[in-house]
Amino acid sequence: MLEISNLKKKKIFVLSSFGHAGIDWISSLFDNHPEILIIPSLSFFRKIEKIKLKAKKFDKYNDYEKIKIFCDSLLKQSKNKSLRLKLRKINKVNLYKNIIKIFDKVNEAKFEKKLFYAVHYYFIKLYNLKLKKIKIIICHEHAPWNCKNYLKYFNAKLITVIRDPRAAISGSFRGYQRSKILSLTHRLEMTFCFLFHSIKNFNKYYQNNLYLISNEKFNKNLSKEMKKLSKWLNINFKNSMLKQTFLGRIWHGESSYKSKTDLKYKVEKNYYKSKNVKTRWLEYLNNEEIKFIEINFRQIFKIGNYKKKFNLSFFEKTYVQIKFIIMVNFFKKKNEILKINYIKIFIKKFLLIFLREKYNFFFKLI
Repeated sequence: MLEISNLKKKKIFVLSSFGHAGIDWISSLFDNHPEILIIPSLSFFRKIEKIKLKAKKFDKYNDYEKIKIFCDSLLKQSKNKSLRLKLRKINKVNLYKNIIKIFDKVNEAKFEKKLFYAVHYYFIKLYNLKLKKIKIIICHEHAPWNCKNYLKYFNAKLITVIRDPRAAISGSFRGYQRSKILSLTHRLEMTFCFLFHSIKNFNKYYQNNLYLISNEKFNKNLSKEMKKLSKWLNINFKNSMLKQTFLGRIWHGESSYKSKTDLKYKVEKNYYKSKNVKTRWLEYLNNEEIKFIEINFRQIFKIGNYKKKFNLSFFEKTYVQIKFIIMVNFFKKKNEILKINYIKIFIKKFLLIFLREKYNFFFKLI
């Protein structure tokens, strides 16, 4: 099929980040551009990954059975009011049949690659998009560890959104605080896992095929930064890139400080101004958390030119790391009553043995 062949010629870019860095905001700015094909919040390979975890025999199913499971997952996602992809009007049977029909016409050996093009071509037809005008495909991939799949299957380039890790982690913690299901350990693992994998992408997978979007710079001068990005993407800058929409509908954004889901109203003008963002994370994070973040994500601080609050010595850094590790492991035991005393005893013993005379200031921290 000629149109599918033309679709396969489009350059592919992956939009990814770590949690609460502004990936949905950037995605919304691409939404109405006629030269960009982007399916809101699809996270194609993350969806495949989740399906495989739930359906342990997924790889043993035939292609049509796999597609049916994928379509069910897609429709389930579209029913969530907080998500951007709205397919509730689509009949389940017709969705399945149409994607199967397109899938059979895609000339690719790998299942994932065939399904990727089938889903994107279906989206073009569903929303009457003009394939001839489309120059690139941007894939919104929520989990950074799945970005490597785009390199594997499509030799894609990566667009990564970075933000001051203290602001991002503060937002993540605030968002997770609203959830009564996730344990503290799970929240910490999720938050830091996203950050560490983003750093891994910087260093290993994309090297020269990477464009870094600074959340702070885009908030400061969106027009200037979007023009620079458009040039790198080799597309024409459009004023639509300054407006937040999903499937053509105005989107007011999201903030874990204000709402559990998407905002119903536009935030105040200076809400994302750097000094106001800093005020929020300073109020929400304690000094020990800030120290831990500044120690472990120094590469992001360097890349984004973010100024650290603390200038710690080697032994101070060691203290912070050990204290944090103990806290996380102790939470796994679900014994919060003894947590503080346990940490104090362990740290004091460590300090008494190794740092008794020279580093007395540690005792003041405990």
